[in-house]
Amino acid sequence: MKFIKLTTTLLAISPIAFTFNVLANDDIAKHLYTTEAPKPIKRIHPKYPLGALKQGREGWAVVNFVIDEQGDVSNVVVSKDSGSQDLTDAAVAAIKQWKYKPRVENGKPVQQCANDVLMHFNMQDSEKGVSHRFKGKYQKAVNALAKKDFEQVENILSEMKRNDNQLLSQSAFYHLLAADYAKAQGDIRSQLSHLETVVLSLKNLTNDKQKLSVLYQVLQLQIQQKRYNAANLTYSRLKKLPAAKPYLPKLAKTMQLIDDLIGGEQYISYGATIKPNNLWMVNLVRKQFSLTNVEGGELSSLELRCANKHHIYTATTDSTWTIPNDWKKCKLYVFGEPETTFKITEHPFKA
Repeated sequence: MKFIKLTTTLLAISPIAFTFNVLANDDIAKHLYTTEAPKPIKRIHPKYPLGALKQGREGWAVVNFVIDEQGDVSNVVVSKDSGSQDLTDAAVAAIKQWKYKPRVENGKPVQQCANDVLMHFNMQDSEKGVSHRFKGKYQKAVNALAKKDFEQVENILSEMKRNDNQLLSQSAFYHLLAADYAKAQGDIRSQLSHLETVVLSLKNLTNDKQKLSVLYQVLQLQIQQKRYNAANLTYSRLKKLPAAKPYLPKLAKTMQLIDDLIGGEQYISYGATIKPNNLWMVNLVRKQFSLTNVEGGELSSLELRCANKHHIYTATTDSTWTIPNDWKKCKLYVFGEPETTFKITEHPFKA
């Protein structure tokens, strides 16, 4: 059996080694989402599933949850994971046992409803490199992509996904390759999804220039997709990367333009697709939004998770929701059938 090490830290990026980090944004814009770190009293380490141990399989899960007035965890939602259900289940089972000192406002305990944890399952003796077998497949796919032999690329990606995705280091290179393939196909959403998965395990890339390339691409794509809150978080990551220093003045101007746009009078509209885990999520930047153009399936419900409130609504199309002013820093979760598409429009701030 492989030796497992347990470490604990709250979500920014990463564990067994486990790391729990609380996702936090920079204060570049007063409109953007940030997470206030909860105050833990008890955190249970997840058990590394025996099957995953025997297979040498690693993975991760991003989990969102509510901390109620008693400091208990409730309303656990898996926002994204690496695809290993047993690892995800282990993460959820552990988080449900966590205990916190509740948030206090005006002397009274209140809910804390926007808490994210990224949990990595790592073998201590795994390395950041990849196997010779994987490296050979990867290079073969890169060459095929250069020749625009997309059928061969698809076959290699499919084979990698089945057999070579057990280590986080190999998973990172798989998603880099899949992102390049999506770019060649003009599939921006898929390209961004794969690159954002790489960011969740960015430490598995040992080359700082490669980290810079990934983060810079992610930032550009997030801006194109009007995911301004996510772009702000990526910008925060870039500012901490020494290799990004020459680019920061230009990026700062871009982020200021985004901040001005958020506070402006234009409507912000973007398309969305329900993912295989039956949900889609976005950090809202405004207080009013509408949902329209539902196609390809049905939506079941919406859930707002804000810093101090959360509420579930029926997903009715061609409807507009207004968030109370005292609901701060809100995430929107949309639940429905996988592959259902729809449009979200965020309305300008009212004077």
